[in-house]
Amino acid sequence: MVERLHGRLGADIRRRADRMHRAGDRRDVILTHALLSFVLGRHGLADAPLARSPEGRPYLARDGPVPGFNLTHTAGLVACALSWTCRVGIDAEHLGRGDDARTMAEECLTDNELSHLRQSKAPDRSFLDF
Repeated sequence: MVERLHGRLGADIRRRADRMHRAGDRRDVILTHALLSFVLGRHGLADAPLARSPEGRPYLARDGPVPGFNLTHTAGLVACALSWTCRVGIDAEHLGRGDDARTMAEECLTDNELSHLRQSKAPDRSFLDF
């Protein structure tokens, strides 16, 4: 099934997937963009061209109103968020990554969230919950 979906994606996404060294990462890129295609199709945007910002964030490159969307994938989980009314973001992280949650937290959590994290008995899990 994943190979069939691969063949239906745009050439740029196929190249991106093909650059992945791990089979799971390749699968996740393919499934993430297949999910996006499905979601856009449900909103009448199946043929809308995708472009990427200088930072690499994908967006719909067409005239007229378009929704904002964001994609994420990690270790067998793919997700897509879409909004017609505001910028939207989504992120998923694998619990086994081993990143230092406290270091990352300083960059992206509010003061209240940091306070909760400092009191947590499982700071890595609490960070990912935020």
